[in-house]
Amino acid sequence: MVYDFLKEHFPNDIVLKLEENLSNSPTRAIIFDENKISKETLKKIFPLLVDHPFVKNALIDLHQNYALGKTLLHEIGAYYILDASAILVPYFLNAKENDFILDMCAAPGGKSIALNLINPKTNIVLNDISKTRQIETIKNIERMGLFNTCVTIDDLSTLKFNKPIFDKIILDAPCSGSGMFRKEKKMLEDFNIEKMHSLLPIQEKLLEKAYDLLKPGGELIYSTCSYSYEENEGQIIPFLKRHEDMHALNIDNSPYFYHHKDLIEGLHVYYHLFPGEGHFIVKLKKDGMCETSKQLNIIEQLDGDHIFLTNEKFLSMKKVFHVLRPGVLKASKVSKTWKLEHHYAKASEQLDRIEIEEKQAKDYIYGLNIKVDSKIEGYATLTYLNIPIGLSKINTNIAKNLYPKGLRKKIN
Repeated sequence: MVYDFLKEHFPNDIVLKLEENLSNSPTRAIIFDENKISKETLKKIFPLLVDHPFVKNALIDLHQNYALGKTLLHEIGAYYILDASAILVPYFLNAKENDFILDMCAAPGGKSIALNLINPKTNIVLNDISKTRQIETIKNIERMGLFNTCVTIDDLSTLKFNKPIFDKIILDAPCSGSGMFRKEKKMLEDFNIEKMHSLLPIQEKLLEKAYDLLKPGGELIYSTCSYSYEENEGQIIPFLKRHEDMHALNIDNSPYFYHHKDLIEGLHVYYHLFPGEGHFIVKLKKDGMCETSKQLNIIEQLDGDHIFLTNEKFLSMKKVFHVLRPGVLKASKVSKTWKLEHHYAKASEQLDRIEIEEKQAKDYIYGLNIKVDSKIEGYATLTYLNIPIGLSKINTNIAKNLYPKGLRKKIN
Protein backbone atom coordinates (compact mmCIF):
# COMPACT_ATOMS: atom_id res chain seq x y z
CA MET A 1 0.00 0.00 0.00
CA VAL A 2 1.17 3.52 -0.86
CA TYR A 3 0.96 4.96 2.65
CA ASP A 4 2.35 1.97 4.57
CA PHE A 5 5.33 4.10 5.66
CA LEU A 6 2.97 6.14 7.88
CA LYS A 7 1.88 3.17 10.02
CA GLU A 8 4.78 3.55 12.46
CA HIS A 9 3.40 6.86 13.73
CA PHE A 10 -0.27 7.08 12.73
CA PRO A 11 -3.36 4.94 13.46
CA ASN A 12 -4.29 2.30 10.91
CA ASP A 13 -7.71 3.84 10.29
CA ILE A 14 -6.05 7.12 9.22
CA VAL A 15 -3.73 5.31 6.82
CA LEU A 16 -6.64 3.31 5.42
CA LYS A 17 -8.70 6.47 4.83
CA LEU A 18 -5.80 8.06 2.96
CA GLU A 19 -5.49 4.98 0.78
CA GLU A 20 -9.23 4.96 0.06
CA ASN A 21 -9.21 8.60 -1.01
CA LEU A 22 -6.06 8.39 -3.10
CA SER A 23 -8.01 7.36 -6.20
CA ASN A 24 -10.45 10.28 -5.94
CA SER A 25 -9.96 13.34 -8.13
CA PRO A 26 -7.97 16.17 -6.54
CA THR A 27 -9.69 19.46 -5.82
CA ARG A 28 -8.46 22.91 -6.80
CA ALA A 29 -9.25 26.36 -5.49
CA ILE A 30 -8.98 30.02 -6.37
CA ILE A 31 -8.31 32.99 -4.14
CA PHE A 32 -9.64 36.19 -5.63
CA ASP A 33 -8.89 39.89 -5.31
CA GLU A 34 -11.89 41.46 -3.58
CA ASN A 35 -10.85 44.87 -4.90
CA LYS A 36 -11.26 43.58 -8.46
CA ILE A 37 -14.14 41.13 -8.42
CA SER A 38 -16.86 39.97 -6.01
CA LYS A 39 -17.69 36.46 -4.88
CA GLU A 40 -21.19 36.93 -6.29
CA THR A 41 -19.81 37.71 -9.76
CA LEU A 42 -17.50 34.69 -9.70
CA LYS A 43 -20.31 32.38 -8.61
CA LYS A 44 -22.46 33.59 -11.50
CA ILE A 45 -19.64 32.77 -13.91
CA PHE A 46 -18.63 29.52 -12.15
CA PRO A 47 -21.83 28.33 -10.39
CA LEU A 48 -20.36 24.99 -9.25
CA LEU A 49 -17.65 26.58 -7.12
CA VAL A 50 -18.21 26.30 -3.35
CA ASP A 51 -17.06 28.47 -0.46
CA HIS A 52 -13.71 27.74 1.19
CA PRO A 53 -14.41 26.62 4.79
CA PHE A 54 -12.13 29.32 6.25
CA VAL A 55 -11.13 31.99 3.72
CA LYS A 56 -13.90 34.34 2.61
CA ASN A 57 -12.22 35.34 -0.67
CA ALA A 58 -11.53 31.78 -1.78
CA LEU A 59 -13.65 29.26 -3.68
CA ILE A 60 -13.15 25.54 -4.32
CA ASP A 61 -13.71 23.53 -7.49
CA LEU A 62 -14.40 20.15 -5.90
CA HIS A 63 -14.50 18.13 -9.11
CA GLN A 64 -12.41 20.26 -11.52
CA ASN A 65 -15.49 21.38 -13.41
CA TYR A 66 -13.75 24.39 -14.93
CA ALA A 67 -10.54 25.14 -16.84
CA LEU A 68 -9.81 27.92 -14.36
CA GLY A 69 -6.32 28.61 -15.71
CA LYS A 70 -7.51 29.32 -19.26
CA THR A 71 -10.00 32.11 -18.67
CA LEU A 72 -9.78 35.83 -19.34
CA LEU A 73 -10.35 36.52 -15.64
CA HIS A 74 -7.34 34.38 -14.74
CA GLU A 75 -5.15 36.08 -17.34
CA ILE A 76 -5.92 39.58 -16.06
CA GLY A 77 -5.39 38.69 -12.39
CA ALA A 78 -8.90 38.49 -10.96
CA TYR A 79 -7.86 35.32 -9.12
CA TYR A 80 -4.96 32.98 -8.44
CA ILE A 81 -5.22 29.18 -8.57
CA LEU A 82 -3.94 27.49 -5.43
CA ASP A 83 -4.71 24.33 -3.51
CA ALA A 84 -7.40 24.87 -0.88
CA SER A 85 -5.07 23.45 1.80
CA ALA A 86 -2.18 25.71 0.79
CA ILE A 87 -4.42 28.77 1.27
CA LEU A 88 -4.67 27.83 4.95
CA VAL A 89 -0.99 28.69 5.50
CA PRO A 90 -1.28 32.47 4.87
CA TYR A 91 -4.73 32.47 6.47
CA PHE A 92 -3.49 31.00 9.76
CA LEU A 93 -0.48 33.33 9.74
CA ASN A 94 -3.01 36.04 10.68
CA ALA A 95 -0.85 38.87 9.33
CA LYS A 96 -1.48 42.40 10.54
CA GLU A 97 -1.33 45.68 8.66
CA ASN A 98 2.27 46.81 7.98
CA ASP A 99 3.77 43.46 9.10
CA PHE A 100 7.17 42.79 7.50
CA ILE A 101 6.98 39.18 6.34
CA LEU A 102 9.40 36.68 4.81
CA ASP A 103 8.31 33.76 2.63
CA MET A 104 11.48 31.67 2.74
CA CYS A 105 10.80 29.20 -0.11
CA ALA A 106 8.30 31.22 -2.09
CA ALA A 107 8.43 30.21 -5.77
CA PRO A 108 6.21 30.39 -7.70
CA GLY A 109 4.67 32.75 -5.17
CA GLY A 110 1.29 31.17 -4.38
CA LYS A 111 1.24 31.44 -0.59
CA SER A 112 2.56 35.04 -0.62
CA ILE A 113 0.07 36.04 -3.30
CA ALA A 114 -2.72 34.54 -1.18
CA LEU A 115 -1.36 36.38 1.84
CA ASN A 116 -1.38 39.66 -0.09
CA LEU A 117 -4.97 39.05 -1.20
CA ILE A 118 -6.04 38.28 2.39
CA ASN A 119 -4.24 41.37 3.72
CA PRO A 120 -2.94 43.75 1.01
CA LYS A 121 -1.33 46.10 3.55
CA THR A 122 1.47 43.74 4.54
CA ASN A 123 5.01 43.93 3.15
CA ILE A 124 6.26 40.59 1.86
CA VAL A 125 9.76 39.46 0.89
CA LEU A 126 9.47 36.41 -1.39
CA ASN A 127 12.70 34.42 -1.41
CA ASP A 128 13.71 31.30 -3.27
CA ILE A 129 16.99 29.66 -4.15
CA SER A 130 16.10 29.35 -7.87
CA LYS A 131 16.30 32.37 -10.16
CA THR A 132 14.38 30.53 -12.88
CA ARG A 133 11.49 29.86 -10.51
CA GLN A 134 11.61 33.42 -9.23
CA ILE A 135 11.16 34.74 -12.77
CA GLU A 136 7.84 32.86 -12.71
CA THR A 137 7.10 34.38 -9.31
CA ILE A 138 7.55 37.86 -10.78
CA LYS A 139 5.23 37.01 -13.67
CA ASN A 140 2.58 35.91 -11.19
CA ILE A 141 3.02 39.06 -9.09
CA GLU A 142 2.68 41.22 -12.20
CA ARG A 143 -0.40 39.35 -13.42
CA MET A 144 -2.07 39.84 -10.05
CA GLY A 145 -1.00 43.51 -9.92
CA LEU A 146 0.51 43.22 -6.44
CA PHE A 147 2.25 46.18 -4.87
CA ASN A 148 3.98 45.47 -1.53
CA THR A 149 6.30 42.67 -2.62
CA CYS A 150 10.07 42.22 -2.91
CA VAL A 151 11.51 39.21 -4.78
CA THR A 152 14.92 37.84 -3.75
CA ILE A 153 17.09 34.85 -4.72
CA ASP A 154 19.23 33.37 -1.97
CA ASP A 155 20.21 30.19 -0.21
CA LEU A 156 19.21 31.53 3.19
CA SER A 157 21.17 28.86 5.05
CA THR A 158 24.42 30.52 3.89
CA LEU A 159 23.53 34.18 4.58
CA LYS A 160 24.76 36.08 7.65
CA PHE A 161 22.42 38.42 9.50
CA ASN A 162 23.24 40.89 12.27
CA LYS A 163 19.79 40.85 13.86
CA PRO A 164 16.27 39.44 13.41
CA ILE A 165 14.25 41.61 11.04
CA PHE A 166 10.89 39.94 10.27
CA ASP A 167 7.59 40.15 12.17
CA LYS A 168 6.30 36.94 10.62
CA ILE A 169 7.80 34.15 8.51
CA ILE A 170 6.36 31.45 6.25
CA LEU A 171 8.58 28.40 5.87
CA ASP A 172 6.92 26.09 3.37
CA ALA A 173 9.80 23.66 3.49
CA PRO A 174 11.09 21.46 0.66
CA CYS A 175 9.60 18.04 1.36
CA SER A 176 8.94 14.58 -0.05
CA GLY A 177 5.43 15.56 -1.16
CA SER A 178 3.39 12.60 0.11
CA GLY A 179 0.37 14.87 0.51
CA MET A 180 0.43 15.56 -3.22
CA PHE A 181 0.23 11.94 -4.41
CA ARG A 182 -3.40 12.35 -5.49
CA LYS A 183 -2.69 15.58 -7.40
CA GLU A 184 0.70 14.82 -8.93
CA LYS A 185 1.30 11.19 -9.86
CA LYS A 186 4.97 11.96 -10.53
CA MET A 187 5.41 12.73 -6.81
CA LEU A 188 4.18 9.22 -6.04
CA GLU A 189 6.42 7.66 -8.67
CA ASP A 190 9.50 9.53 -7.38
CA PHE A 191 8.84 8.94 -3.67
CA ASN A 192 11.10 6.80 -1.53
CA ILE A 193 12.12 6.80 2.13
CA GLU A 194 15.76 7.60 1.31
CA LYS A 195 14.72 10.74 -0.57
CA MET A 196 12.57 11.79 2.37
CA HIS A 197 15.46 11.39 4.80
CA SER A 198 17.78 13.36 2.52
CA LEU A 199 15.52 16.39 2.95
CA LEU A 200 15.56 16.38 6.75
CA PRO A 201 18.88 18.28 7.15
CA ILE A 202 17.64 20.96 4.72
CA GLN A 203 14.41 21.42 6.68
CA GLU A 204 16.36 21.65 9.93
CA LYS A 205 18.74 24.29 8.54
CA LEU A 206 15.86 26.38 7.24
CA LEU A 207 14.10 26.21 10.60
CA GLU A 208 17.24 27.43 12.31
CA LYS A 209 17.57 30.30 9.84
CA ALA A 210 13.92 31.19 10.39
CA TYR A 211 14.65 31.39 14.11
CA ASP A 212 17.56 33.75 13.47
CA LEU A 213 15.45 36.03 11.27
CA LEU A 214 12.35 36.18 13.48
CA LYS A 215 11.93 39.14 15.83
CA PRO A 216 11.12 38.59 19.52
CA GLY A 217 7.34 38.29 19.69
CA GLY A 218 7.26 37.25 16.04
CA GLU A 219 5.43 34.26 14.57
CA LEU A 220 6.53 31.50 12.22
CA ILE A 221 4.39 29.10 10.23
CA TYR A 222 6.10 25.88 9.22
CA SER A 223 4.33 23.84 6.57
CA THR A 224 4.96 20.93 4.24
CA CYS A 225 2.88 19.04 1.67
CA SER A 226 4.05 15.83 3.34
CA TYR A 227 2.23 13.42 5.67
CA SER A 228 5.38 11.91 7.15
CA TYR A 229 6.02 12.29 10.88
CA GLU A 230 9.75 12.74 10.31
CA GLU A 231 9.32 15.91 8.23
CA ASN A 232 6.68 17.44 10.50
CA GLU A 233 6.45 16.57 14.20
CA GLY A 234 9.91 15.03 13.88
CA GLN A 235 11.31 18.44 12.91
CA ILE A 236 9.27 20.73 15.17
CA ILE A 237 9.57 18.85 18.47
CA PRO A 238 13.43 18.88 18.48
CA PHE A 239 13.37 22.50 17.25
CA LEU A 240 11.25 23.55 20.24
CA LYS A 241 13.63 21.71 22.57
CA ARG A 242 16.60 23.57 21.08
CA HIS A 243 14.85 26.92 21.46
CA GLU A 244 13.03 27.27 24.75
CA ASP A 245 11.81 30.73 23.74
CA MET A 246 9.73 29.22 20.89
CA HIS A 247 6.26 27.81 21.53
CA ALA A 248 3.64 26.10 19.38
CA LEU A 249 0.29 27.87 19.17
CA ASN A 250 -3.12 26.24 19.04
CA ILE A 251 -4.65 27.64 15.84
CA ASP A 252 -7.72 25.48 15.18
CA ASN A 253 -9.65 22.64 16.82
CA SER A 254 -12.24 22.04 14.10
CA PRO A 255 -12.95 18.54 12.74
CA TYR A 256 -11.27 19.49 9.45
CA PHE A 257 -7.85 18.47 10.81
CA TYR A 258 -6.02 15.61 12.50
CA HIS A 259 -3.72 16.37 15.46
CA HIS A 260 -0.96 13.96 16.42
CA LYS A 261 -0.68 13.43 20.18
CA ASP A 262 3.03 14.32 20.16
CA LEU A 263 2.34 17.85 18.86
CA ILE A 264 -1.31 18.58 19.41
CA GLU A 265 -1.00 22.11 17.98
CA GLY A 266 0.04 20.81 14.55
CA LEU A 267 -2.59 20.35 11.85
CA HIS A 268 -2.57 17.46 9.41
CA VAL A 269 -4.80 18.26 6.43
CA TYR A 270 -6.13 14.96 5.08
CA TYR A 271 -8.09 14.21 1.89
CA HIS A 272 -11.04 12.75 3.81
CA LEU A 273 -11.34 15.59 6.35
CA PHE A 274 -10.77 18.71 4.27
CA PRO A 275 -11.59 19.53 0.60
CA GLY A 276 -7.96 19.92 -0.44
CA GLU A 277 -4.69 18.06 -0.84
CA GLY A 278 -2.29 16.98 1.90
CA HIS A 279 -0.57 19.50 4.16
CA PHE A 280 0.95 19.88 7.58
CA ILE A 281 0.79 23.26 9.31
CA VAL A 282 2.09 24.44 12.67
CA LYS A 283 2.39 27.97 14.01
CA LEU A 284 5.19 28.95 16.39
CA LYS A 285 5.75 32.11 18.41
CA LYS A 286 8.97 33.56 19.82
CA ASP A 287 8.92 34.99 23.33
CA GLY A 288 9.12 38.77 23.69
CA MET A 289 7.32 41.84 22.50
CA CYS A 290 7.13 42.64 18.79
CA GLU A 291 6.90 46.36 18.16
CA THR A 292 4.05 47.40 15.90
CA SER A 293 5.44 47.97 12.43
CA LYS A 294 5.00 51.46 11.05
CA GLN A 295 3.45 52.27 7.70
CA LEU A 296 6.14 52.50 5.04
CA ASN A 297 6.20 55.35 2.54
CA ILE A 298 6.42 54.55 -1.16
CA ILE A 299 9.72 55.64 -2.69
CA GLU A 300 10.50 56.07 -6.39
CA GLN A 301 13.97 54.60 -6.75
CA LEU A 302 16.31 54.73 -9.75
CA ASP A 303 18.36 51.54 -10.08
CA GLY A 304 20.51 51.53 -13.22
CA ASP A 305 18.18 51.40 -16.21
CA HIS A 306 15.09 50.79 -14.08
CA ILE A 307 12.77 52.82 -11.86
CA PHE A 308 10.98 51.02 -9.02
CA LEU A 309 8.20 51.95 -6.64
CA THR A 310 9.50 50.51 -3.38
CA ASN A 311 9.98 51.29 0.33
CA GLU A 312 12.89 51.71 2.71
CA LYS A 313 12.69 48.17 4.11
CA PHE A 314 12.72 46.57 0.68
CA LEU A 315 15.72 48.73 -0.23
CA SER A 316 17.48 47.63 2.97
CA MET A 317 17.22 44.02 1.79
CA LYS A 318 20.00 44.78 -0.71
CA LYS A 319 22.50 44.89 2.15
CA VAL A 320 22.18 41.13 2.62
CA PHE A 321 19.87 39.61 0.00
CA HIS A 322 20.26 39.30 -3.77
CA VAL A 323 17.23 41.38 -4.76
CA LEU A 324 15.63 40.58 -8.10
CA ARG A 325 12.60 42.91 -7.88
CA PRO A 326 12.43 45.43 -4.98
CA GLY A 327 8.81 46.43 -5.54
CA VAL A 328 6.86 47.55 -8.60
CA LEU A 329 8.85 48.02 -11.81
CA LYS A 330 7.62 51.39 -13.10
CA ALA A 331 9.84 52.09 -16.10
CA SER A 332 12.93 50.89 -17.96
CA LYS A 333 15.38 52.68 -20.22
CA VAL A 334 15.43 51.27 -23.75
CA SER A 335 17.74 52.92 -26.32
CA LYS A 336 18.02 56.06 -24.13
CA THR A 337 14.21 56.32 -23.87
CA TRP A 338 12.24 55.65 -20.69
CA LYS A 339 9.28 53.31 -21.24
CA LEU A 340 6.55 52.46 -18.75
CA GLU A 341 6.28 48.81 -17.69
CA HIS A 342 3.48 46.22 -17.52
CA HIS A 343 3.80 45.84 -13.73
CA TYR A 344 3.18 49.56 -13.23
CA ALA A 345 0.03 49.48 -15.35
CA LYS A 346 -1.27 46.49 -13.40
CA ALA A 347 -0.42 47.73 -9.88
CA SER A 348 -0.66 51.51 -9.97
CA GLU A 349 -3.73 53.73 -10.16
CA GLN A 350 -1.77 56.72 -11.44
CA LEU A 351 -2.48 56.16 -15.15
CA ASP A 352 -5.72 56.99 -16.96
CA ARG A 353 -7.96 53.96 -17.42
CA ILE A 354 -10.08 52.89 -20.38
CA GLU A 355 -12.74 50.19 -19.96
CA ILE A 356 -13.09 47.78 -22.90
CA GLU A 357 -15.36 44.85 -23.80
CA GLU A 358 -14.59 41.14 -23.46
CA LYS A 359 -13.76 40.57 -27.14
CA GLN A 360 -11.50 43.63 -27.18
CA ALA A 361 -9.71 42.35 -24.07
CA LYS A 362 -9.11 38.94 -25.67
CA ASP A 363 -7.87 40.58 -28.89
CA TYR A 364 -5.52 42.79 -26.89
CA ILE A 365 -4.05 39.86 -24.95
CA TYR A 366 -3.58 38.08 -28.28
CA GLY A 367 -1.40 41.01 -29.40
CA LEU A 368 -3.71 43.11 -31.57
CA ASN A 369 -4.19 46.84 -31.61
CA ILE A 370 -7.80 47.71 -30.81
CA LYS A 371 -10.14 50.64 -31.35
CA VAL A 372 -11.37 52.40 -28.20
CA ASP A 373 -13.98 55.06 -27.57
CA SER A 374 -11.96 57.56 -25.57
CA LYS A 375 -10.63 61.10 -25.75
CA ILE A 376 -7.48 60.06 -23.90
CA GLU A 377 -4.19 60.44 -25.74
CA GLY A 378 -0.94 58.82 -24.60
CA TYR A 379 -0.35 56.08 -22.04
CA ALA A 380 -3.35 54.46 -20.35
CA THR A 381 -4.28 51.23 -18.59
CA LEU A 382 -6.91 49.14 -20.36
CA THR A 383 -9.44 47.45 -18.06
CA TYR A 384 -12.15 44.79 -18.31
CA LEU A 385 -14.80 44.74 -15.55
CA ASN A 386 -12.59 47.50 -14.08
CA ILE A 387 -9.75 44.98 -13.70
CA PRO A 388 -6.43 46.20 -15.17
CA ILE A 389 -5.36 44.29 -18.26
CA GLY A 390 -2.19 46.11 -19.22
CA LEU A 391 -0.54 49.14 -20.70
CA SER A 392 -1.43 50.82 -23.99
CA LYS A 393 -0.56 54.00 -25.85
CA ILE A 394 -3.63 55.71 -27.29
CA ASN A 395 -3.46 57.65 -30.54
CA THR A 396 -6.71 58.92 -32.09
CA ASN A 397 -8.85 56.15 -30.62
CA ILE A 398 -6.41 53.36 -31.48
CA ALA A 399 -4.89 51.50 -28.51
CA LYS A 400 -1.40 50.42 -29.55
CA ASN A 401 -0.65 46.97 -28.18
CA LEU A 402 2.00 47.06 -25.45
CA TYR A 403 1.07 43.73 -23.85
CA PRO A 404 4.36 41.88 -23.15
CA LYS A 405 5.18 39.63 -26.11
CA GLY A 406 6.06 36.70 -23.87
CA LEU A 407 2.58 36.78 -22.31
CA ARG A 408 0.50 37.07 -25.48
CA LYS A 409 -1.89 34.19 -26.06
CA LYS A 410 -5.24 33.28 -27.55
CA ILE A 411 -8.08 33.01 -25.04
CA ASN A 412 -11.29 31.32 -26.21
